[in-house]
Amino acid sequence: NLSPTVLRLGDVDRSRALLREAVELAEDFGHTLLLAHSLAVAAELAAVDGDRALAMKLVGATEAAFAALAGQLPEGERLAFERIRSRVGDVDPAWQEEGRGWLLADALATARPLFMAPASA
Repeated sequence: NLSPTVLRLGDVDRSRALLREAVELAEDFGHTLLLAHSLAVAAELAAVDGDRALAMKLVGATEAAFAALAGQLPEGERLAFERIRSRVGDVDPAWQEEGRGWLLADALATARPLFMAPASA
């Protein structure tokens, strides 16, 4: 999944397209770990879009997904969360806590509009 790298390089539209492809492949092959990684990228896209609440809810959902799958958060996600927190500033901690209660499928459904192509595309 090149989406996070492309996003850090500033190409938001390409990042969205790459994330969409990664999620589609992960869903096709049942790659749950890639889906968890995808939530972190979606959180960063939400932050870029200025949706502070969604960004922090997806941070919480990413934390919960990795806790359930791998036991600990990978370094790449920790770094993404630092970038997100820098972008969103002070926020209501309840947003992140709410996201921790989301199931992976629910979090992906909520995040999907961040990376799906518009109907006219």
